[in-house]
Amino acid sequence: LIATAPPPFSPPAPGWATTEALETTPLGFIEGPDPSTPSCAAETMTKQHVVGERLHDAIKAIDATLASIKQKMDLEETELESCMKRAYLQVYFAPIRNKLKMALLSAPSSSWRTYTVVFGGTSVTAGHDNKYNESHPFVFERLVKCAFAAAGLNLVVRNAAMGFNQGLPYSLCAAAHYGRDTDLAVWEMGAMGNADPMGFEDELAMRNFFSPQLFPRRPHFFLMGGQVSRKEIWDSIPKVCENGCRPEHLLHGDLCPVATCVYQRCMDCPKRWERIRATSPAPVSLKQSQLLAMYQDYGTGAVHPLECIGPLSDRWQFSATRLVRVAKQARYAKPWHPGPYGHQMMAMIFSYRFLQEFKKAAQELLQAKPIGMVGEAARRWADSYSSTFNLTHGPLPAPLACTNKMCGTPSVCATTLEPHQKMSYNMPPKEKGPGVVRQDLADDGALVWGKTDTLLGWAELVHPDSSPIHDMREYCTEQSDCPEELSKQGMFSLAKLQEVAHRGMWAVGMMENTRKAVKTAVNYHNGYPDRKYTLMGVADSGWLKLRIDGLTPNNIIVLCEGPCEHSKCASFQGYLSTDAEFTIDDKPVDPSLVQFKGHSNMKVLAADIIQYADSCVQIDWTEQLYGMHTLGIRAKDNTKVLMLATVAWF
Repeated sequence: LIATAPPPFSPPAPGWATTEALETTPLGFIEGPDPSTPSCAAETMTKQHVVGERLHDAIKAIDATLASIKQKMDLEETELESCMKRAYLQVYFAPIRNKLKMALLSAPSSSWRTYTVVFGGTSVTAGHDNKYNESHPFVFERLVKCAFAAAGLNLVVRNAAMGFNQGLPYSLCAAAHYGRDTDLAVWEMGAMGNADPMGFEDELAMRNFFSPQLFPRRPHFFLMGGQVSRKEIWDSIPKVCENGCRPEHLLHGDLCPVATCVYQRCMDCPKRWERIRATSPAPVSLKQSQLLAMYQDYGTGAVHPLECIGPLSDRWQFSATRLVRVAKQARYAKPWHPGPYGHQMMAMIFSYRFLQEFKKAAQELLQAKPIGMVGEAARRWADSYSSTFNLTHGPLPAPLACTNKMCGTPSVCATTLEPHQKMSYNMPPKEKGPGVVRQDLADDGALVWGKTDTLLGWAELVHPDSSPIHDMREYCTEQSDCPEELSKQGMFSLAKLQEVAHRGMWAVGMMENTRKAVKTAVNYHNGYPDRKYTLMGVADSGWLKLRIDGLTPNNIIVLCEGPCEHSKCASFQGYLSTDAEFTIDDKPVDPSLVQFKGHSNMKVLAADIIQYADSCVQIDWTEQLYGMHTLGIRAKDNTKVLMLATVAWF
């Protein structure tokens, strides 16, 4: 037989269409919500139904969603199960099922009836080349919500990811970003290069999540591999498409305006993937695997959708063209970002196995519950049965990848980086209110927020003797950005900040190097909420004084500046490591006690957090910081602006 080349393959039209008109912008098309997901309106009253009825309803809804996902992925049963086994690298689902069973057995008024899933991580999860409400966390929500509604449970999903996020200080601030009500924490930091193969940041985050002081509901923890694209499975753009047809033109099945441009099937992509898999490091490092196993009683796991997609990458629906290029906005067309279809695929892979475990939890309850038992007898049985679920656990084991110095106790964090949840430090009352300036000079262009006195949750920390803080969060950088009523003097600049500082004030505003990305996102209605606000000051600003309440006999304070995206810092940005001076209880901190990455005086590299954090400094104070203390920060001169984003202590 003579082998013949396969005919050109034209990709099919999308498997779903938006109920809203597609929004056309100079950046391209973006998908709207998937209308094929049921609205679940008929399930809104099921929370009052008896448990047996709710269990049967939940299983029915789960089966319908699993069938829908299977249809969309267009895989045979054996292919789909093989895909899930590859994607779910290591999982310990029993504790997750137990919490779901606790929710199913609880009274309608119980807080257990609400199940909160929070996704955190980088721009991959934040959906920076997509619409925020189309990022994979919210696609997951739409896929699983009917099962929760049928079971009489309230599902809450949040997306707490940020562009150019870093494992530190993010892991120190898990409670601030995720929220104390989290039941399942999904942690995606892969887009930052899996820079933590030794698991330091991961264990620091895990131990904070498993701390009842920070997270009373003891959430489960999943590592999420977020990068859909890897060069090994990138199919090439056909040459006929190269003229006048860029990746941002590959929209909704029509690869570009050229009629002869069709999808060029990558026949050897799966083989490339298998070769790479045999030689490159595993998506979960040995240390990370050990951590997942060590904390398995809390419910841990690692899922990496790429492991499912790679061997199937010769097919259109799993190709990099579809998952990474199609329907993306040109402004954010990064090769490591999944596009709208990539987010759909990530959500389907994560949802499928999660729903299988949800179904298993419901089936286990049906098998355990005595037939015909109702009323008070059923309640007594539910109380007895649920008492076997170990949802509180005992003390955490000794740290493995981290150290007792950093991971022995949970961290208290204050951060200006959005999004974050309400922060509370239970500080004693102050003699006077926080020094936050609502209105300064009438012509200075300040746009004052109605709740500016909360200072992004820092108001409790500002000492009465601190320099006041001027609200510049909504300052414009260009005349075209400014509302008509503002003068040119309202634009943000070093000169403007120095003017505010000359009046003895710090300011809170957005980092200069992130403003263009935020402006583009606002203009094109992407909707993602992450903002890199920082507390900014120069020497004339005076001392920023913060109250901290040390909960444990520790002597460490960690301070971090806002991260510069791709190391492109504003020319006037100063650094905490070289351009700041500190006091504790008005006593000067000797520079030798301020540790930072690469510092020649670093004494305990293996134990200190600073070896992992480019934008942080660590103060090793000479005394234990137990109880109330005052931390002072001031810039050394007026030409470099300090940009403080995080303070953490223990």
